[in-house]
Amino acid sequence: IYTLSLHDALPDLSSGINAEYGLVGNWVPTEKDLKCGRKPGFGVTINIVNGGVECNHKPMKSKTFHRVETYKLFCKKLGTTPGANLNCETQQQFAAFCG
Repeated sequence: IYTLSLHDALPDLSSGINAEYGLVGNWVPTEKDLKCGRKPGFGVTINIVNGGVECNHKPMKSKTFHRVETYKLFCKKLGTTPGANLNCETQQQFAAFCG
């Protein structure tokens, strides 16, 4: 029986960061990340996966809103809390220059 690990399911993406790090809380922001508004939480996972499309939009895109609401629902069903920084509406994508 083949078991797909989280690492196999979430490969390195165009951001150059493996989505697993954001999802399981192992991602630590650099000084540049903080200047770009990127902080640990589900929002940075969205940014890693689809930042160029979903992040840095105010108001938050409908797709992103529903993604966050679904995440909160799963957290509730699993008996855990979703934590802080759930969306990426104020985050620049990873390819961005944040002077």
